[in-house]
Amino acid sequence: MTAQSVNISMLRPHLHDPPEPRPLPEGYTLRSLGHEDEPQLARLLGVAFDEAWDERRVASTLTRAPDVRAVYGVFWHG
Repeated sequence: MTAQSVNISMLRPHLHDPPEPRPLPEGYTLRSLGHEDEPQLARLLGVAFDEAWDERRVASTLTRAPDVRAVYGVFWHG
């Protein structure tokens, strides 16, 4: 498998009157992710994309990147 770059951006021209969020299906929760989640994110991303991810890469591209405002995770039954 060849390495791929995945970049997902959700843009909105302004934050005035955002739509109401839809409820998640039963059993799912949403929470913000931070530096304490880097080890778990590295393992998950390594499996999901079949490429090397370590805590340094997670930090530099996601959790501590200056151009990333927030990282969220959706969890099923915790």
